[in-house]
Amino acid sequence: DVRHAEETRRAIRLVSFRCRLISDDILSVTKLRAHARLKHLTFNCFQLNDLHVLFDNYPSLTHLTIEKLLVNFRGFLPPFRTRYPHVRSLDFRCFYTVRFDYLVYVFSHFPRLVRLSLVAIGRDFLDSDRLIELFQNFLELRSLRF
Repeated sequence: DVRHAEETRRAIRLVSFRCRLISDDILSVTKLRAHARLKHLTFNCFQLNDLHVLFDNYPSLTHLTIEKLLVNFRGFLPPFRTRYPHVRSLDFRCFYTVRFDYLVYVFSHFPRLVRLSLVAIGRDFLDSDRLIELFQNFLELRSLRF
């Protein structure tokens, strides 16, 4: 029935697409498929070096959670080409290899964050002046968990 099909299409457009990807190992970005309407994405393990691919593949992404964020030292930091003002919420639990400088670079591409949750280990995360400077850049930040 044509009317039912149109109602279904209209209902699908209203859905906020969410996805949770769980893998025993780090998920390769070559396995990711682009999706224009995905808004919420959760990984149990992902590499900081590949973050730029997520935002290229998922242009509507507004919330990203990475339960174990790692750095591939053979690689490079993500070559973000632009800022992502539509991203409103980031939740990162960093493995010990993630340095504060790396996160400062990454966070600079998300100027309109409303919610930031960060769990990290390392001496460089204890520098209060650098933390205050970082958080002052988020003018719309309403929720901070550190």
